[in-house]
Amino acid sequence: MEIDRLEQTALYTFSMSLSPISSASAEASPTPFEQLRSFEIFKSCSDEFVSTLAQFATYRTIKSGQLILNEGALNDQLRILASGEVEVRVNGERVAIMNQPGDLMGEISALAGRQVTASLKAKTDLSFFEMDSSELGKKIKSAPADFGYQLYAVLAQQLSDKIIATNEKARQFEIANRALDEINKNLDRKVQERTDASFKQLSELQASLTPLQTLLKTIGSTSQAGQKSAVDEAAALVANAVEMLKPISELYSSERAMRSRNVLIAEPDRKQQTITRMALGGTGAKLEATTTADECLAALGVSTDLVFVSSQLADLVPAIKTSAPQAKLVYMVGSDLAEEIVTLKKLAPLLSNIVSRHTSDRMFTVKNIATTVTKLISQDLFGLEKYMMWGVQTHSHPITRSNERSELISSMEDQMKSLGVRSAITDRASAVAEELLMNAIYDAPADQGVHHYAALPRTQKVELKASEQGQFRYAVDGMLAAISVSDPFGGFKMETLLNYLEKNAQSDGSNLQEPGKGGAGRGLQQIISNSDLVVFNVQAGVRTEVIAFFNLDPSLKDSSPRSFHFFSEL
Repeated sequence: MEIDRLEQTALYTFSMSLSPISSASAEASPTPFEQLRSFEIFKSCSDEFVSTLAQFATYRTIKSGQLILNEGALNDQLRILASGEVEVRVNGERVAIMNQPGDLMGEISALAGRQVTASLKAKTDLSFFEMDSSELGKKIKSAPADFGYQLYAVLAQQLSDKIIATNEKARQFEIANRALDEINKNLDRKVQERTDASFKQLSELQASLTPLQTLLKTIGSTSQAGQKSAVDEAAALVANAVEMLKPISELYSSERAMRSRNVLIAEPDRKQQTITRMALGGTGAKLEATTTADECLAALGVSTDLVFVSSQLADLVPAIKTSAPQAKLVYMVGSDLAEEIVTLKKLAPLLSNIVSRHTSDRMFTVKNIATTVTKLISQDLFGLEKYMMWGVQTHSHPITRSNERSELISSMEDQMKSLGVRSAITDRASAVAEELLMNAIYDAPADQGVHHYAALPRTQKVELKASEQGQFRYAVDGMLAAISVSDPFGGFKMETLLNYLEKNAQSDGSNLQEPGKGGAGRGLQQIISNSDLVVFNVQAGVRTEVIAFFNLDPSLKDSSPRSFHFFSEL
């Protein structure tokens, strides 16, 4: 094989000497030895080494665009660039250009027997020398030690140069990255400032329209017939503007309230900790997660704004209330209430906020936790919009009399059907709406603890006074359908809810009759069992709102665990 290479080199030199001379100044093309000798990388090598290396070199030329080496392939050829430019790509991205005569190509894969780590492609017409790695290996073993020493010294120098170049690129990248990070911070700051200014202006506009709305109503009530229609039309336009601006104003207020608030979670389940982190990631709140009672108590401080406590650490509740009285506390129970109801009722006097987790639906849990934090930090408990996609269209109707229930429910059904809500979900929503409306009409109205209509048969017509009227609302956002009923009394108690849950956990539902009630006494059972999530918002003596949510995901079974939230802390 070595004799063949020597003959090839001699023939190459001889053929070059026979090339026609085009002019007196033209020179014969250099031999492989002369070309290799001229490369900077071989300047420190001996003539004997370069001459020996030239014996193994085959001169190649390829056209621009041709592939030299393919990333991930095996390679047994060491290549030395003679002229042209080579594009180096990793995972399809260009990382370098090789254009110096003497640049090594595929040296690691050829000599170490590894897969090619980058693709090499001719950026221009190219010439290079190619050497078989197995022949070089044989020569290293048979030749004097000096040959192998010089070959590996060349490889080491080339690798060193590449590492230095890579380090310089990394340094330049870090410099550029820091500059870009600073630019992004400034951009984020400016965007936030402009967003704040815009939201503030819209919020102020919404606030200024409210007294105008009241004034127009007053003028309309005293206007003559010819003017009343124009005033009523203006009042309607202002009312629409107020309704459109309301979610923007609420979003602005909530976002500002959330910034830099400190939230602590006491949760031994690492998976649930991760879900909570995901939920709070975009709220602006600062989260600290603890897994034991000692860790939680050590993390508590005067700056703690909100504490989530898993029912697995129920014994922590009294200590938290004592150590951080300023912090709002949310007690998180699992979906199996039968096992937790006794402890829950025992702790009830210390609790204002309870959340049962929908463990079978991670996305639902994430959304609910984020909404819980927003509600409690912003001190605004009410509104089904907080749980739904921003900008959802909500339909609202006053509750004025008992015989309008079917009309209200029918309008809700028509809206849900027009949006493609499945009939099974619409039927459940209708059953829940019936119970909520019955409670708002017959059970809620009270004066100094006396319920006006609770003892009446549910078939008896009731006309509510203006001071007794609540609101019936519903909306669909593609992910959830929601209905809510509110009353202006705020008389619903956590004890009532827990008693129902306890009875439901201990029975088959046949003994839920509540003495003294005109109805079946199973209202809460029907509401919770037919909904995916029920939220009870209570401001004592002021307002009660019950919101029922229905998950529209068709992959979820109707037998999925139901969950509930109760909030009474403003």
